[in-house]
Amino acid sequence: MKMKEICARSGLTERAVRLYCEKGLVHPEKRWERGREYLEFTDHNLRELHTVSELRRAEFTLDEIALMLQKPDQCGNVLAGWRGRIDEQNQRLTSAKAKLAELSANEAQTAEQIAELLGTRAHGAAPYEGETFAEFCERESYSGTYSEEMQEISRKEEIDYLVKHGFNFSWEKSKYSINQGVWGTSIGGVETLSSSGYLPEEAYPSQKVKDGSEIVTLGFKKGELCSVNGEEMSPVQAIYKLKEIAEPYAIGRDTHVGDTIIGIKGRVGFEAAAPLIIIKAHHLLEKHVLTKNQLNWKDQLSNYYGQLMHEAQYLEPLSRDIEAFLESTQNTVTGTVQVQLMPYHFSVLGCESKYDMMSSKFGDYGEKNKSFSGRDIVGFTKVLANPLKIFYSLQEDKDNE
Repeated sequence: MKMKEICARSGLTERAVRLYCEKGLVHPEKRWERGREYLEFTDHNLRELHTVSELRRAEFTLDEIALMLQKPDQCGNVLAGWRGRIDEQNQRLTSAKAKLAELSANEAQTAEQIAELLGTRAHGAAPYEGETFAEFCERESYSGTYSEEMQEISRKEEIDYLVKHGFNFSWEKSKYSINQGVWGTSIGGVETLSSSGYLPEEAYPSQKVKDGSEIVTLGFKKGELCSVNGEEMSPVQAIYKLKEIAEPYAIGRDTHVGDTIIGIKGRVGFEAAAPLIIIKAHHLLEKHVLTKNQLNWKDQLSNYYGQLMHEAQYLEPLSRDIEAFLESTQNTVTGTVQVQLMPYHFSVLGCESKYDMMSSKFGDYGEKNKSFSGRDIVGFTKVLANPLKIFYSLQEDKDNE
């Protein structure tokens, strides 16, 4: 079963399924295709999801579920802790009902007065000890406590909501929205909300801890990153490996300004050491193995393809057409590229490929050619200049009229 079918049969969202897989609660088969990871599910995986889903509905944490699945002898201890939480919730409800009974039915009360009297949440999901924010959000999605009004709230209102629900930690850094993924980290807030501000050093999740320099060798096969320093691995593993090497140099920081699908412009800082290095190294290899026209059209189509993806047009048929072209161009993008890493920047040194069209067997640029003579150049120049000669001769006739 693919992701769409497993979601339909389990009644879970793709986000929840992927979270359970990442936590090791479900174990689907994984395969790689065109640099992407695909999950294949079985009936056994469906039963795993049903088990996890029911335990989540009963408000067990993901860590508790993992412990019960991995160590069945611990189920009793986990169940005892769960019962304790249920008892606490019941006590809070009983206390809240008693306080509500004190309110006079005829006495007008404001929402603030009622909240002050209750002094605590009467119902709803409260964070469990050790529960992460992602787990809390995933659990809340089951209870249906999110309302339409919550779709239009500010960052301050979000923070107030989390504080109210027991997530108390240093909110100073929460003034930045930090989103981490395989392809880098974006940082938005405060300075990026204007056109002139720039992010301070402390806003970035990683800091410079390396000095000096080192050279890494990236291997590509048909356009996909396949090795780092000679060690072969999957593209995603290679990205993480390069990030591990390059991030301590604080490489890959910049600010991006782009157009959003709703018409406004957005500005965000980012930290993407591995992606920037990979893109530059890949482009250098392409310049050596692709023709002039391939490079020209690839630049144009890749930009437009990126726009389609950014605007959620993955299912647009044109996307498949562009993908066919892009995939075709990568047939010869195979080889290695050397990159020198230094604090805050890097340099792409050179590349090697059996498809290198700069090979010395065709000639040495600026030094010696091996495929034509000086006489050939004279003829070539005349043919190349012929359209311009025709154009300017007609202009002279026009001027003489």
